[in-house]
Amino acid sequence: MKSKVSIPKNWDEVYIDQFIELDSIDLEQFESVSAVQLERLSILTDTSADDDLWDDMDIRDMNKLVTDLKFLSTKPSNTVYNKIIDDDFMLIDFNKLKFGEFIDLEFYIKEGENKSIDKIATILFRKYKSGDWGEIILEPYGAIDFNARSEFFRNNGKLTEIYGAINSYKEWRESFIKTYKSLFEGDIEDDYNPEEMSEEELEELKKIEAEEEKLAEFGWQRMLISISGGDFLKLEDYLEIGVVFLFNMLSVKTALKM
Repeated sequence: MKSKVSIPKNWDEVYIDQFIELDSIDLEQFESVSAVQLERLSILTDTSADDDLWDDMDIRDMNKLVTDLKFLSTKPSNTVYNKIIDDDFMLIDFNKLKFGEFIDLEFYIKEGENKSIDKIATILFRKYKSGDWGEIILEPYGAIDFNARSEFFRNNGKLTEIYGAINSYKEWRESFIKTYKSLFEGDIEDDYNPEEMSEEELEELKKIEAEEEKLAEFGWQRMLISISGGDFLKLEDYLEIGVVFLFNMLSVKTALKM
């Protein structure tokens, strides 16, 4: 029986939803390599591993499909596309990110960029139009139905349209964090030597580190409260400030000890 099943031959043909499913495969849950390959095939064909299709398939056809999976062991292209999905969406200028957008990106990157690639794409790519003077006007972040848009990217976005842009953003983010290292890490230096500390001092140090770890979970909230002077009515305004401008001003404030 000749198989009419076809699967992507490279990353260019893989959609975001398929990539998320492929990346979420837990190898320990499968008894054999063959079972893993069948799971991958089912994802790439939008079927299930127990579909009759696979039971009825000729072994030679199955082996051919498995051979075609070799591209999964390679990395997708890092090409950065300025426009995606029929040129309907444009990549934003990272230097013009708002503070609120940056915070959301931090959350999804921490959650795992592969797992959250559709959500990260929703922040990085926007609809756009030309203004009266020919300038590009991007869709405001606050105007987006986030869940609906991320689902759209998950079902309609090609992996290679988005993958390179996310890696490009991660490079920008790394440079940004390095530039404002003191604001992210604070000015406290770990100049103590545990070997020279008493048991009481070590116990106190453990308490301090545990408290710092607990507070770190609310780092962005604490920063917002700090820069707004505790005025909760101003929080939303600060989320709309450009993150580069904001951190520049915070750096100046720190340098001048204001």
